[in-house]
Amino acid sequence: MSYLTSIKPPNLPDFAECDTESIITSLTTSLGIPRNVLATQQDIKTVWSNLRSTLENVKLEYRHELLARMVVSIRIGLFSAAVNDMWNTAILALKHKVKNFGYSEAASFLKRDINEKKLGEIRDKELIDICVELGFLNDDSYFFINNCREIRNNYSSAHPSNSMLDGIELNYFMHQCTKHILGNDIQYEGFPVSDFMNIIKQGKMDSQTIETFTEKILRANDLQKSAILKMLFANYVDEKNDEYVRENCLIISQKHGKHTVIMPLEKF
Repeated sequence: MSYLTSIKPPNLPDFAECDTESIITSLTTSLGIPRNVLATQQDIKTVWSNLRSTLENVKLEYRHELLARMVVSIRIGLFSAAVNDMWNTAILALKHKVKNFGYSEAASFLKRDINEKKLGEIRDKELIDICVELGFLNDDSYFFINNCREIRNNYSSAHPSNSMLDGIELNYFMHQCTKHILGNDIQYEGFPVSDFMNIIKQGKMDSQTIETFTEKILRANDLQKSAILKMLFANYVDEKNDEYVRENCLIISQKHGKHTVIMPLEKF
């Protein structure tokens, strides 16, 4: 994937400075098809007037060639192609977030296999569900992004349709993708649940190990922190565990209680 080289806001030409109407008309006429198979000039203008601000809101790590293709598609009236390029950009961004989370950490937290190959094969709906579980998308984001997925499935070049979005509808689609994914820089470092549990049960934890896991938990998201608390509590009250296991759970809990991350087990 080629990334856009400039980190400055995209300097798109004004609508009037980039006249493509004559080209569109010439092409459709030469092909013997009506002009209305492509977006109208007014719809193109509607999207173009908002495009700069849309692109400015996309985080740098997600600005790559798909967005450049989208811009060209919009200016020529190929809204179905623009929808597909924007959606693929958003999906790649979600995969990027999962990868940065850590495959082994994600697999341990989700209790399912996650790796590079599987991430490349999963369907968009499944990826969205995973990102909700990992905390990258909240309930509102889940609703709007699933709505965008339906738009992509019915109004993009990925699934050809006789219908086409108008300018306002395309602006809505791009806004939601940008607001909830491409403009959202939420990144989490996955917490190594399996390793953590193994160490807790191996023996009394030393101060360095405690500090290491303290920092890791602080970098986790709220969903993970909640899961860690439940796990610590379950092991703390389990009478089958050795005393050092219960002590480890209590120390970690107390350590994080000071950071208002999780409530110490003593309070239960």
